[in-house]
Amino acid sequence: MNTIKLESALNSVRAELIRKKQQTQALNAFVKTAKVRQVMETLLGFTNDDTMTLYSFCGDQTIYANLHVRGLEGFKDVRLMTILMALEFHDPDHTDSTEYAANRQKTFSYTFEGSMSEHGIVPQIKVNVEASIVEDSKTCERVVIGMTEPKPQPIYKLVCDGDTAPADIEDAAQACAE
Repeated sequence: MNTIKLESALNSVRAELIRKKQQTQALNAFVKTAKVRQVMETLLGFTNDDTMTLYSFCGDQTIYANLHVRGLEGFKDVRLMTILMALEFHDPDHTDSTEYAANRQKTFSYTFEGSMSEHGIVPQIKVNVEASIVEDSKTCERVVIGMTEPKPQPIYKLVCDGDTAPADIEDAAQACAE
């Protein structure tokens, strides 16, 4: 066996272990901050009934917290709006949302960043609030806006609470592309 190749491979493993240790230290320091405590307390405060489930885990320098809210009549449901406003109160560094119309779901994402560590690592907590609309919702409807090719499958869009239905497939496709 080539000793130079072996040492190079082992050095690469050692460097990765050092990096993982630094990420763990940065994340551990971040977990002790008031920001993480407040965000997690906020999320846990909403899990008092069987329509909300919180799942959290860690990876590299990130804490992931996923709150699934089921049984909503629409995306303006008081329970959902209360959760989203509470998260906004904590001043997230980044926000985003993604619609999954085929599943009658929308995910609201929030990222809260900690301070950069001495090793240049920025720990963060990423919160996803996964909102699921009931199938028989009176305020939110799933509409077909087109079909996929070559195997035809419906493409959906959710039209909720005062949204207007797409005038035609081209308008809907344009709206979805933006």
